Amino acid sequence: MSLQTRFSVAIGTTVDGDFLAVHPQTDQLLWLPRHAERLMALSLQAQEQEDDEMYARVLDEIYRQVYESDQEGAVFYEPWSETRSHLFLRLPPVQDGLSLLKLASMCREAFLPDLAIENEYVCQLFYRQLAGYVRFNYANRQEVAVMYEEDAEQAFAVMKQWLLSKGCEV
Repeated sequence: MSLQTRFSVAIGTTVDGDFLAVHPQTDQLLWLPRHAERLMALSLQAQEQEDDEMYARVLDEIYRQVYESDQEGAVFYEPWSETRSHLFLRLPPVQDGLSLLKLASMCREAFLPDLAIENEYVCQLFYRQLAGYVRFNYANRQEVAVMYEEDAEQAFAVMKQWLLSKGCEV
């Protein structure tokens, strides 16, 4: 078996760590979920013509197949960049300590976001000066992720120091 037939190539990821991949032995896309043990083959309808909205429609269809529902609320697709950096932090559970929900609220007050997307599972605060966002993972109650561009190092350093001062750990 040659190398090219044994490996998939990741062509995209979600903010939660799921991967979208292609493999030379199938004409379907492969969904490799972070928090599940079974991968999923996705079939997409061939598009006869390309237009400016086709890419978004394809991503919406992938979302519909993976989550078996249409997207509700605000939608964004995050482009991948070779200059994108990230830091994952943990807010350890402490008796009578700060909750992730409260930390997200405090962050929103201390650093007014340009856009906020929040539901029962996650709070994402987007900042132009980071060219990225801070994600509070309500689902696991501890994870904080900071996504930023390398040229936003100064804004990132301020955000990181603030999170560390509130009890987050690297």
